[in-house]
Amino acid sequence: MRNIKNLGLWQKMCYNFPSYKKGLYNTLLISIDGLLIGFLLALFLVGTKTKVTNTRTNNTFVKACYKMISKCVDTYIWLLKGVPIAAQAMLVWFSNSLWWPSKGLMPDLFPQINQIHAALFVITLNAGASLTMILMQNIKFVDKGQIEAAFSLGMTQRQTFYNIIFPQALKKSVPFVITQFITNIKDCTFFAFIGLVEMGWIANRNMGITADVITPFVLLSIIYLVLIQCNNTLAKYLEKKLNPSFRPVISV
Repeated sequence: MRNIKNLGLWQKMCYNFPSYKKGLYNTLLISIDGLLIGFLLALFLVGTKTKVTNTRTNNTFVKACYKMISKCVDTYIWLLKGVPIAAQAMLVWFSNSLWWPSKGLMPDLFPQINQIHAALFVITLNAGASLTMILMQNIKFVDKGQIEAAFSLGMTQRQTFYNIIFPQALKKSVPFVITQFITNIKDCTFFAFIGLVEMGWIANRNMGITADVITPFVLLSIIYLVLIQCNNTLAKYLEKKLNPSFRPVISV
């Protein structure tokens, strides 16, 4: 970078902005992919936990297995929500040689893991845990009268869940999925700890190159503000459209 000491703030920001493109791309790539895969993971966990909860059996062994599965899901959520994401990222990245087989017996079948893979893995697990909690919470608030009406019409417990309960819970969860995307964008800043080229990493690099401690982080803040505000507005709009009887409460 050339000497920009004598430029104004706006000129400095215009000069710095192109260098953020790769970081912005990586942030959006990890956030979007992590949200999609995490959502699929959440659907699987919710379906598993609901099946375990609603299944009635007199077989002691089956009961014990179902209880263990439910506890595993609860433990997964507890761990992911309790451990800071920066610690998770460093643990996954610096211990990858212990659990990823690229350096083991099958190096040809498994590509070398990089920072994007590690970040995507962490974001996916966290998004899955958060969305599982949201879906399970919304399932509890489905009108009991509708459930009783479904049973009175002869629907089975499985049919009631997939035709009455789950669609409503999913509809109420859509705005919170957007909110989770915002959380993913924010969480990507922690992956600078493992050397991922994201916008915070680039801002820190630009500061070192230009000796300008203000402009890189002002520009970083503006980019994040625009991204988050656009998604926050979308989340509020969806909440109002999908749940008109509820007062919008989403604010991130």
